[in-house]
Amino acid sequence: MRNHHRAFTIVELLIVIVVIAVLAATTIVAYNGIQNRANDTTVQADLNNFGKYLKLKEVDLGSPPAGGAVRSGGTDTGSSQGFTGIAFRFSRGAYLASVNNVYYCSGVETATGQISFRIYARSKSLETFKYSSNGTVMDIGQVAISSNYCLQEYSNTGSWSYGYEATSGGIWFNWTNG
Repeated sequence: MRNHHRAFTIVELLIVIVVIAVLAATTIVAYNGIQNRANDTTVQADLNNFGKYLKLKEVDLGSPPAGGAVRSGGTDTGSSQGFTGIAFRFSRGAYLASVNNVYYCSGVETATGQISFRIYARSKSLETFKYSSNGTVMDIGQVAISSNYCLQEYSNTGSWSYGYEATSGGIWFNWTNG
């Protein structure tokens, strides 16, 4: 009498492996999407809270706080890394660390002639967010930010600072340690 042992064929094993791979890939994509949304939400919350903090400073000072650097006639003076009298802690893990990040700028708006400020920040998801001194946070897409970008609404004249420098090994400046 023959003894038959039932075993899986190679085709059956390959089908199981493919199904497991598809499930794993779907899970990874879903996880990355959730993680990106969490980072975006954190950056937006930081900008909103920092904006409220700056609005309080604006009430005390009578105008938006001046960034550490001043641009006039295409020339910067002062320290773009400083921001005197400002201390705010950002949720650093949510920000894109491969670029200079968290830009603040203030000045006279070209379009309206009003004094205002803006804050720009880039999330790990590569999305860039903008806070305007009118209290709105907007997703402006995957835009690279810089002092020029920040000051464009002020005819490239005004004050500015940035909070994170990627080129020196990743440094968050003192005003971001509140």
